[in-house]
Amino acid sequence: MTLADIDTPFARKRVIEYSKRNSNKVVRHWVDVQHVIGSLWKTRSSPNEYGEQEFSLYLFFDEKLDGIRVAYRMKHPEYYTPEKIADTVKRYGIDTYEHLIGTYDSYVQSDKHIDLATIEYVRQYNQEKASCYLEYRLARLKRKELQRQEKRKAKQEEEERKKRAEEERLAAERAKYLGWADAMSPMQFGRICKMLEKQVRFNGRVMTKRDFLVQSIQNGLVPRKKENVVTWWRGMESKPKTEYRLYDANGRSYYNISKTEFDFAIYVQGRIDKNEKDSV
Repeated sequence: MTLADIDTPFARKRVIEYSKRNSNKVVRHWVDVQHVIGSLWKTRSSPNEYGEQEFSLYLFFDEKLDGIRVAYRMKHPEYYTPEKIADTVKRYGIDTYEHLIGTYDSYVQSDKHIDLATIEYVRQYNQEKASCYLEYRLARLKRKELQRQEKRKAKQEEEERKKRAEEERLAAERAKYLGWADAMSPMQFGRICKMLEKQVRFNGRVMTKRDFLVQSIQNGLVPRKKENVVTWWRGMESKPKTEYRLYDANGRSYYNISKTEFDFAIYVQGRIDKNEKDSV
């Protein structure tokens, strides 16, 4: 026989559980339940939005006292036998009032959660024990909140530390551009870095394009722009375009560079010229 086959008559009994409107408020109300086995009682089964039969289970250790819910919206009563449900309740240590008290005493020892509905249920039997559970619950909630606050504070401090470290890193990266990138937005500067921090090989040495441009200007190379440059390929003439070049001292050989590299080279050249004038 399964829970779906139980035909014991329904009785109207009062139970203790949480309010549907306020999950922190314990209320008492009446439910229709039928006896399953031992102290276990079952509500009427009703279909959910998927057509599955759902039911709840309650414990009544004393017919004269309020019961307490131990399972909510279980599905498919045809899957369970009374014996299987009874074994599960026994395994959780709540099949008798004495076992329930022993279980929740162990919760206190192992710092586990005790809900208000259980405390109110125990209060019917032993007000002193219920008061002890409530005191434990409040102290535990306070301790957990302090732990959460400390964790949030530590997380915030870590985020601030990372933010400062990132700001310092970006400031150090910007400093490599000698003031040229100081007014750029983070997005603009990111695009600049993506281009000018690429590695190139020059005279057998590997360096960034930025270092190559700085060293080239320091060594006397000159950035120049040439308009209307036309090239030929397979007898076809290209459209005129602007080229950006870095000429050597003799003005004959040069390197082709991008517009961004040219702008940075012009800035470095101007900075060097200014420093030379200031030193005179």
